[in-house]
Amino acid sequence: MTSATAGPPAAGDGQEGATDLHTASDRALDAIAGAASLEELEAARALHLGRGDGLLSGWMRRIREQPPEARKQFGQMVQELVARAEDALAEQRRTLLAEVDAR
Repeated sequence: MTSATAGPPAAGDGQEGATDLHTASDRALDAIAGAASLEELEAARALHLGRGDGLLSGWMRRIREQPPEARKQFGQMVQELVARAEDALAEQRRTLLAEVDAR
């Protein structure tokens, strides 16, 4: 099994990458929550949610590689985890902007 830091695993039965997918999601959420500046937040966004090459968003292109019977469930799981990270990113951005405005 491929580790989350190396990116999404190759296609398979739709299950072998689930743990790594959740690990990638947890790492993205931790990096977003831990960002103490807008620059750190942007770095976390680029690393985890970057278009095409993000450690979490990169899982999106693996959906079509899954077997047909696993594709829908796998796709929903990936989309939910990416959306959760995007929501956390937006919330952290609001928090950091409010801190900047308060100074």
